Amino acid sequence: MTNKVFRIKISDVKIGQLIQKASSQKLLESLEQLNIGKPWGFNQDHHPDNQWMVNVLFTLNPNHKLFRDSVHECQSILTQEA
Repeated sequence: MTNKVFRIKISDVKIGQLIQKASSQKLLESLEQLNIGKPWGFNQDHHPDNQWMVNVLFTLNPNHKLFRDSVHECQSILTQEA
């Protein structure tokens, strides 16, 4: 491999979890906003599945609003049950 597109070791990937649904388009836009210094190697017509995009987005930016909102909602749900 010539390292011309984004690559990540499987051991470096963190599993992300969303409470609310995010469309493939929203995930793709969120990834494209990250400045990784290399092309992603995919586009709107040919992109990875949603779980891959969630995991990579969470690995690179765990404080992204998609995850912050999810954490806030989880805390709210847990507080209501107590």
